[in-house]
Amino acid sequence: MGNTFSITPLIKKNIIGKDGTVLDFTSGLLGYDNQKLRDEDVVDFLNDDDVNPARVTKICLLFCKHITDNALIAIADTCHNLKWLDIGYCKNITGHGIDAIARKCRKLKTLDARSCNTSHLPEDIGMLLPQLKTLCLDNNPIRRAPASLTRLRS
Repeated sequence: MGNTFSITPLIKKNIIGKDGTVLDFTSGLLGYDNQKLRDEDVVDFLNDDDVNPARVTKICLLFCKHITDNALIAIADTCHNLKWLDIGYCKNITGHGIDAIARKCRKLKTLDARSCNTSHLPEDIGMLLPQLKTLCLDNNPIRRAPASLTRLRS
């Protein structure tokens, strides 16, 4: 893989869950530079022979500060069975990346996008993600939640 930093087989094993349904970049790289993880590293993992993106249901990118919408677009293009996504504190994520996830990862149940600096969401996000149960948007400069999210209020 053409990573911007060295990922040993042991670290790779820690990122890819035992059954191949989880990519946990935060715990898997803890102490190994998760702060250096970039979009191209995520794309490399999605294209790795040891990863079947169609099986991935959970991705954690919490505190991976260099991740941008480009990584989310790559995830959206390949991980259509995604149910759980944590992009908390990824300050370079915008509504465009979340829009890509909402349009292509229709099975998503949990989206944690706290402190991402996201200022808007797709107006139809509630309709695009009918299984969404948990949406965390704390500490984002969103002024108005889309009306399509009203079903989440309970």
